Amino acid sequence: HRLSALLETARREITDRSNVIQLCRTGAEFAEAQKRCLTAGFLTVEGADLLPNEHALQKAWESGVRLITLTWNFRNRYGCAAKVDQTVGLSRLGVDFVRACEERSVLLDVSHLSDAGFYDLLRHAKRPFVASHSNSRTICPHFRNLTDEMFREIADMGGLVGINLNPGFLRQDVEIGGAEVEDVVRHIDHFLNIGGEKVLCMGADWDGISALPNGMESISSVTMISDALSAHGYDEQLLD
Repeated sequence: HRLSALLETARREITDRSNVIQLCRTGAEFAEAQKRCLTAGFLTVEGADLLPNEHALQKAWESGVRLITLTWNFRNRYGCAAKVDQTVGLSRLGVDFVRACEERSVLLDVSHLSDAGFYDLLRHAKRPFVASHSNSRTICPHFRNLTDEMFREIADMGGLVGINLNPGFLRQDVEIGGAEVEDVVRHIDHFLNIGGEKVLCMGADWDGISALPNGMESISSVTMISDALSAHGYDEQLLD
């Protein structure tokens, strides 16, 4: 029931705003949305516990879901969250779920997944996967961030990593002061230095965090990041 309600909400929201956003399921539809100057909207599921069986996965896929985050902050039947236990990986059901997603060309997302789960997925995945909203653990040693090795594995297979704007994932001492836009730049700098030019995107986590870096108020403030990167000497092509 919850899956049906969420899918119906997404369908209604997009339909009611068809002058702004187009629901996309394929690369061709993405290109069409670009041509029409519309936002290309792809449906995603954060936390595969919403999909307890292959029937639910099929229903989600038919409704346009094209990316699934394997866990949120809890353990589920498919795997374990980094927040719970980094040493517990994918279950047998989780390995079957990976196969079922890849058969439907649904992207898998390792943000929130445990370290052991990451490497289990790496062993079993036949397609690229993503970390939709995770930063660098080298720059900020938070369990939700990626090690350099993880980042390189995602890059080598042609996946993507989305920078997260959560202050706690940007700097370790956040409890004694909010993060700055320069902290975002530090993570981007680091990932670019280890081969991230074709890998990085903005994951942001707009709907999932309670604070932004100082000076940022909403999604419209994202230009502060491009301005800061430009000041660091990044060229327009890379920023675009």
